[in-house]
Amino acid sequence: GLISRYRWQQKTTIPLEKSTILPFQKWQYRLFTAIGSKATTKEQTAHFFVGDLEATALFRLNKITAFNGGIDYFYDGSVKSYLRFFPETTFSPADAHKTGFHLGYEPFWGKTSISIEMGYYLFDKLNIDGRYFHRVGLNHHFSKHLLASISLKTHFFKAEYVEWRLGYEF
Repeated sequence: GLISRYRWQQKTTIPLEKSTILPFQKWQYRLFTAIGSKATTKEQTAHFFVGDLEATALFRLNKITAFNGGIDYFYDGSVKSYLRFFPETTFSPADAHKTGFHLGYEPFWGKTSISIEMGYYLFDKLNIDGRYFHRVGLNHHFSKHLLASISLKTHFFKAEYVEWRLGYEF
């Protein structure tokens, strides 16, 4: 007869400390640039350039949990198309620029994190979408300093546009 044996092998597990979690400091700082494309209405086929420059401070409670806060400078190329709804307003190039600050929470899983942020526009001359904005994004560290992100910028769960972001952390 034919006899065979199978030996169960013990699986090895990697301790959390030796996994892909990057070393961290309590305070970290990030600079982001983001670009996107925005349409103002469903009927409109034209898309407008939108961009964001961001400076953020991150406070890490531990390897998994962090809180952040920062300032944002937005450019919205679609502003001129909104002005047809406000005939009494004349367009100025400064109307396409907004400045705001944000606060957020960011859980980490190895080199990847999810950022959940709420912000307030400090300067928005036209105030079309309201004073508050939100951002939910997926971040990934490619090295100690370089990270990329894809985020959805919203106003009270009304999607505005998808941001493609590139950042530097120090």
